[in-house]
Amino acid sequence: VQEEHSVPIVAFRAAFAGGLRFETTMNNGLTSLLARTMTRGTTSIDAEQISHLVDRLAGSMSAMAGRSSMTLRGDFLSKYFKDGSELFADVLLHPAFSDGEFKREKMLQLHDIAARDDRPSSVVFDLFAKTLYATHPYRLSSLGEKQSVSNIQAADLHDYHGRFLNPADMTLAVVGDVETDEVLAYAEKYFSAKSEPSTSVAAIAAEPPWNGARRAERHLAKA
Repeated sequence: VQEEHSVPIVAFRAAFAGGLRFETTMNNGLTSLLARTMTRGTTSIDAEQISHLVDRLAGSMSAMAGRSSMTLRGDFLSKYFKDGSELFADVLLHPAFSDGEFKREKMLQLHDIAARDDRPSSVVFDLFAKTLYATHPYRLSSLGEKQSVSNIQAADLHDYHGRFLNPADMTLAVVGDVETDEVLAYAEKYFSAKSEPSTSVAAIAAEPPWNGARRAERHLAKA
């Protein structure tokens, strides 16, 4: 917790081990799909209600899948700390991954994959990773591939959430116009009753030794 009372805003960040580091070629893109779907409804309120509530709190909320982490972010006016913190905890603990939202976000992610070649920066980044790493998960694309994302089901998101987004494995940061005691009471109320740390990091085989320079090329059908 860091108190900063000069601006009437509070920022929440909850981070977990996850992301590409926890993916394989079979489920590549899973963490990105979970991040897209996580804020699209909980077991008590749907995506539209969350959107209206976030607007009413003059805030924002999003999830992000990284290379070694999964993060939930929330920012609100500090006068709405109670409502904002409750919404943040609800999204973190009880995402619904409803059938409609899951199918919608999965379709959008597949569209992003199909359009990936339209962004040269993405093409070169993915090509670099696949050339630099031979076996490490970092060789995979954060968006995933068409086949791997097509195979992901809503049950896979529920399973991942249950395994890796355990509050006992969480790092929580709250910064802004808040009182430390209030934040600690909030964390105790919503997150202390959960299970013991459970994240198990799969072993990664050592990369094969270098045997000379590596070179890769892709030629796009573009002017």
